[in-house]
Amino acid sequence: MKYLKKIIFILLVFALLISAGSLLISHHVLKASQGRIYTNYSDLKEADAVMILGAKVYEDGRLSSILIDRIKTALLVYRSGKAKKILVSGDHGRKSYDEVNAVKRYLLDVEKVPGEDIFLDHAGFDTYDSLTAPVTFSKLRS
Repeated sequence: MKYLKKIIFILLVFALLISAGSLLISHHVLKASQGRIYTNYSDLKEADAVMILGAKVYEDGRLSSILIDRIKTALLVYRSGKAKKILVSGDHGRKSYDEVNAVKRYLLDVEKVPGEDIFLDHAGFDTYDSLTAPVTFSKLRS
């Protein structure tokens, strides 16, 4: 019985430590991101472009709900006049998988965005590289 109480006590202490650690990390992230996360697109500064980061495109061509959310948010920024162009970044490392052209087709066909306002980054294999790589529109293909 003493052995069982000891195990339960250790598990409770471990759970408390994990909870405290999670709260500290959450607090740090909130403080570090303060002033960098916008919940209202009208508060944004004007920019040359708004970027749509890639996400899952299914084999049948359907866009994942995460990708649709990213597109809709970017369109709010674009249509508000805060960004003049749309930069689509995503994975197109194989012929059989193409996030960027799937988004481009959606923007052209469904959302009626003019083609000259869409630029494509076919080498957006991961979010870090998409966000840190220097981008000039002259290097990108539309």
